[in-house]
Amino acid sequence: MGMASEAARLQSFGDERLFEGVTRSILDAALDCIVVMGTDGRVVEWNPAAEQTFGYSREEALGRDLAGMIVPPQQREDHRRGLARYLATGAARVLGRRLELEAVRADGSRIPIELAITQLDRHPPLFVGYLRDITQRRYFAEAVADAERRYRTLVERLPVVTYRAELGPSGRWTYVSPQIENMTGYSPDEWMADPELWFGRLHPDDRDEVARAEEQCDRVGGRLDVEYRLLDRSGGVVWVRDEATSIPGTDGGPRLVEGVLVDITEQRRAAESLRYHADHDVLTGLVNRRRFEEELERCGSGPAGCSGAVVIVDVDHFKFVNDSLGHEAGDAVLRGVASSLRERIGSSGLPARLGGDEFAVLLPGAGEQQARELAVSLLHAVRSRETRVPVTASAGIAVFDMGPAQNPRDALVAADIALYEAKEGGRDRVATFTGQQGERLTWVGRVRRAIEEERLVLHSQPIVDLATGEKVGEELLVRMLDESGEVVSPAAFLPTAEHFGLIRDIDRWVVARALELAAAGRSVSVNLSARSLSDPGLTDAVERGLRETGADPGRLVFEITETAAAADMEEVRAFAERVQRIGCGLALDDFGTGFGSFIYLKHLPVRELKIDMEFVRHIDTSPADRRLVQSIVLIARGLGVRTVAEGVEDAAALRLLREYGVDRAQGWHLGAPAPVELG
Repeated sequence: MGMASEAARLQSFGDERLFEGVTRSILDAALDCIVVMGTDGRVVEWNPAAEQTFGYSREEALGRDLAGMIVPPQQREDHRRGLARYLATGAARVLGRRLELEAVRADGSRIPIELAITQLDRHPPLFVGYLRDITQRRYFAEAVADAERRYRTLVERLPVVTYRAELGPSGRWTYVSPQIENMTGYSPDEWMADPELWFGRLHPDDRDEVARAEEQCDRVGGRLDVEYRLLDRSGGVVWVRDEATSIPGTDGGPRLVEGVLVDITEQRRAAESLRYHADHDVLTGLVNRRRFEEELERCGSGPAGCSGAVVIVDVDHFKFVNDSLGHEAGDAVLRGVASSLRERIGSSGLPARLGGDEFAVLLPGAGEQQARELAVSLLHAVRSRETRVPVTASAGIAVFDMGPAQNPRDALVAADIALYEAKEGGRDRVATFTGQQGERLTWVGRVRRAIEEERLVLHSQPIVDLATGEKVGEELLVRMLDESGEVVSPAAFLPTAEHFGLIRDIDRWVVARALELAAAGRSVSVNLSARSLSDPGLTDAVERGLRETGADPGRLVFEITETAAAADMEEVRAFAERVQRIGCGLALDDFGTGFGSFIYLKHLPVRELKIDMEFVRHIDTSPADRRLVQSIVLIARGLGVRTVAEGVEDAAALRLLREYGVDRAQGWHLGAPAPVELG
């Protein structure tokens, strides 16, 4: 009974002092400004938060016109008219709404505030304003907006497209940076408005691969990293690298990816160009020897082997064409042969330029008759070309039926043997490999096995300075051992190796040994074949060997003959430039024996001229030889090139060479070739 009466007493308690106390506690504890205004616009209540925010004490504020205190001067009349309109009509524009306004403090400074107004139900009504200083909030909001602007500016200046999208062919793109328009011709708005645009612009050949990559990313999460082609608005191809990270979708939606699209079109083109030039001859556009041999091996690598024919075509007397008409005319002849090959073969075979003036055709499934018809047609086309001197070609054919255990290159060698027969038979004709030519093929096998079984040895002949009589270098000479260990004459195996493409392996072996000798402090000269001059891997191996051994590149001289230079002047010039860049020397061997001696001297960075032994051997009895040697020495001195006489076989020749000012010499009189001891 007592508790009920107490509750009733409290419920009906109307003591104004208690109400004021509770209200005062609320006002004092509030973190926001609470301002109470009467219908006349004057302040009825002003809590401590308002004091701190606006700089007026409660005593200063009570009874004052609120508009005159905190409303900016230009807005005060609007405030008063709004209050009067509400009291007259009840039309409220601000009651119950949150507004962001500017307010004035006691010191005249201005601050941004958030304002909400409510009306107390009493008569006359009172209006309660809840005001919050949002200076800090505005500051942080502006800082965030500024950071976002700077980030967006940074992103939009990057040379990549940034994006955010749902996974899948029809996934929505929720953001894509403006660079997408430069990349594809479609604006960001178009990209985001059409969920199927991205997949629709994917190159048809790449769609399955990209779909698989996205499915895996969707299934296991993680990163997406895939390269594919997009078709721009005009239909052009743009290669892109798509790198993204997957994140869960919002509210159970599809998984999202955030990433970048990088335009790699130029890198792809560069890579394609490198691949193309690795497999193709620059002058003619045909595949090169390396690619041709790969295709020949692939043809015979199946479990059942394969059959077909190889045709080798060689321009007759091409050196004479180059020397008499010039290299531009020679190049035109080679391009003409290549064009004729393409026209006559079409898609039925693979034409190639093996090097120099030698071409080849692989005809899978063809017989001798088909190969012969092609060869005869091609020779007729070469013969019919209009040139200032007659140009003809010869061809060799080898028909093969290879099993998996056979060496596919034997077909190329057999065709080369047949070509040799055509050349010996008078040129401008076609020959086919037969069993009667098997001995030459046997020699090819013997040389190949000697290389594989490392039955090559080095001899060297000293090179002597004629002014001092001291040995200043040595020329390396390769020899081959037969199956019983006997030395095989160079004349017996080198022409075979040179003619049938084995000389590159021999040259590489000799160069590797030369690097060992140079690293030991010996100055050595190495003879290189025409085929090796077109092998960029050789100079790469030399550079690598020099780095690994620490050898002085100046101790290594490469000798090339005029015959090798005549085969392809551009390849020889490129080789010479690589040798010069490495720091090795270049010598022109057998100087004076060809038509173009002085042409090569003009265009190549030669360090030495090696005077052919034909002019040295009879110098003491031949006035013509003496005058030629004197002329060569005079020209060499004028060009700052060193002279080396070859084939010095007696004291009389040595005396005359010294008298004429030849710098160095070699020959049996100065030292016979002797085996080289390798460490």
